[in-house]
Amino acid sequence: MAPLLALSCVAGALLLVIALALWDSPRSSRGLRQPPPPQATARVTRKLPSLAAQSLREQHFPDVDAYITWANRNLDGEAQWTVPRFDDMDDESRRLPWFIVTGAPKAGTTFLRNVFNAGCDGKSGPTHEMHFWDGRLQEDFNHPKDHTPEDRRRATLSYYAKRIGHACPDDGVICHDFTPSYMAFLSTGDEHWAQMEDIAHYMPYLKAVAILRDPVERYKSEYGMNLHRQQKKWYGHTRGEMAAYLEECGGFDTSFPSITIMDRRCIMLYRGLYADHLEQWYETFGPERLCVMSSSRLKAKPLEAISELLSCLGVDINESCPDFAANAARSLDQVFARSGGIWTHDVFAEDDRDVLQAYYDRRNAALLDVMGDPSFSY
Repeated sequence: MAPLLALSCVAGALLLVIALALWDSPRSSRGLRQPPPPQATARVTRKLPSLAAQSLREQHFPDVDAYITWANRNLDGEAQWTVPRFDDMDDESRRLPWFIVTGAPKAGTTFLRNVFNAGCDGKSGPTHEMHFWDGRLQEDFNHPKDHTPEDRRRATLSYYAKRIGHACPDDGVICHDFTPSYMAFLSTGDEHWAQMEDIAHYMPYLKAVAILRDPVERYKSEYGMNLHRQQKKWYGHTRGEMAAYLEECGGFDTSFPSITIMDRRCIMLYRGLYADHLEQWYETFGPERLCVMSSSRLKAKPLEAISELLSCLGVDINESCPDFAANAARSLDQVFARSGGIWTHDVFAEDDRDVLQAYYDRRNAALLDVMGDPSFSY
């Protein structure tokens, strides 16, 4: 009996020691500090921004008609924070984008898109640039002649959601549209203004992003790219004849021309008229829905600049994505490696640069008043 009692005491003591040991260091067992398995880690590091709970709510609608009916009743309420998802398209849930990057071309939009797609679980449309709202829509989507304006809006939104929604049907993915021609195109002419107003009205949660670069350097970069690609229809000025080119495109006239998709010779010039463009975007979207960033800051301090942009968009940086900085740096290196030869090509005579600088100095004189930030005085 005594040996059995002793054995029981020893066994009890061992169980107590084991229990105490498990209690003293059970945090990994209880999940408080347990690292995820390797496969889960890879997935976590891909989910850079988690959409802020206070900033984003999704709501399912059977179709676009139901969403528009609901939104028209709630535009001043929860609608502004609701991203609609539609269940009637190819038996999958489609949705509209959370934000659009409107331009300017050659200001860093490709780099920014690479960062979002590579490290932020973001998805663009089915092409690099959607070009949905800049006039090319009519090339592959024609409304029936008997459509009312409201019918056209519904059909357009439905088509847009279907086009861009193929890229981001999953939850937790940020859907966006990077088309840098939007900033100039949508801000000119009554017809385009009406289209911008429709975008702002029927996607009231949507935010717009504009990246500004010194307009002379931006023009030079796009012009050099077109020369490199031998895209003669987009060339713009002839070397040494900048003054004549400016005169052809309206010169120093303070009125703003209406841009169409066929304005190929002058479009490069118009894209640098930031004061004109942003004045219309601010008026339509309001300052709380427009995120403007500097190309020079994006290049010099990409991590800080992108963090500020995510904050403006209502997106949080998730601490579980330690490779964010590496993704940003890698994307920047890739863009410059691919485009460096184009960007450094000297396509200006010195007189051309002086004339163009004077043009933008005068045309963008109001930019400080529009932005209220001296760092954007070009």
